[in-house]
Amino acid sequence: MIGNMNIEDLMEQAKKLQQEMQKSDKRLEEQLVVGSAGGDMVTVKMNGKFQVLRVTLSKDALDEKDLSLLEDLVCSAFNSALEKAQKLSSNRYKDMLGGMGLPPGFSP
Repeated sequence: MIGNMNIEDLMEQAKKLQQEMQKSDKRLEEQLVVGSAGGDMVTVKMNGKFQVLRVTLSKDALDEKDLSLLEDLVCSAFNSALEKAQKLSSNRYKDMLGGMGLPPGFSP
């Protein structure tokens, strides 16, 4: 027995956690974030599962003569979207695991 829990209770809690994680994964897949750079010359749309769904280049970006600048803008927009998706994912799992009484120092 672990604390006041027996093994059956622990297994049931693990099963519920697995179901909640599956639901959370589905919600993250449906949530969108957008990162942009260069005053929206380049935008990247990504879901909460870190899948890039669309990259958009404005006419101004396409007219840009400096290819290395355009490449930098694409990287910057991607990183902006990635950071937003990471925060979204982290917050989702913190909310889900917050009530589980995890040991100090453990973070999802």
